[in-house]
Amino acid sequence: MKGYRRLISVSSVGFIFIILIIGLFLKENRSEPAQALATPLATFTVTNTNDSGPGSLRQAILDANRNRDPDMIVFNIPGGSVQTIRLRSPLPTITDPVTIDATTQPGFSGTPIIELDGGIARSGASGLAVTAGGAPSGFVITAGNSVVKGLAIGNFNGHAISLQQRGNNMVMNNYLGTDANCDENRGNAGEGLNILNSNNNMSMGNTIVFNGDGGSVINSNGNVIQDNNLG
Repeated sequence: MKGYRRLISVSSVGFIFIILIIGLFLKENRSEPAQALATPLATFTVTNTNDSGPGSLRQAILDANRNRDPDMIVFNIPGGSVQTIRLRSPLPTITDPVTIDATTQPGFSGTPIIELDGGIARSGASGLAVTAGGAPSGFVITAGNSVVKGLAIGNFNGHAISLQQRGNNMVMNNYLGTDANCDENRGNAGEGLNILNSNNNMSMGNTIVFNGDGGSVINSNGNVIQDNNLG
């Protein structure tokens, strides 16, 4: 009986030891819940074709620039069919990372249905400029880490899109220099896509026609330009 009791005692200790080891293993390897962002990604919605004011593209860019975290600008303009935003003055330079996604407009089925028309904004404006500085362009982007997709951008005195300073931007599936039907000359006096002192950008799936020049890459490295239609 004494030997039997010792055997039970040793077995119990061994069993407890194994349980402890398993517990420690599970503790070390369990997945921790993802940490919430300090400030969630903000989304600003364009709800009209006005040049300025609440719901306009201009206001959405201003709001996104004020927020230091990456943002999204989406579109929900009522009325169906193609919507045209006619500018009376250059849009603000994009100085904070943002995704401008016109494919979110209801009715989008693979080709742009949001037009950005600079016909009135002829004072050296470009379609969209994304920079960290402040040169007017259609879209001037200096912020870096930004995306522009699904827009038709035309009739600007400058470039449709100008990427400057910071890089890692994406320009995808836009019509640069024509209308949403891709059959009307709305060429920009400058370039469809201008990349200046900005590295590691990607241009893909864009149609670039009727512009003063298709595009240029100046003092910039690591850029990828592929599957674009040039005319």
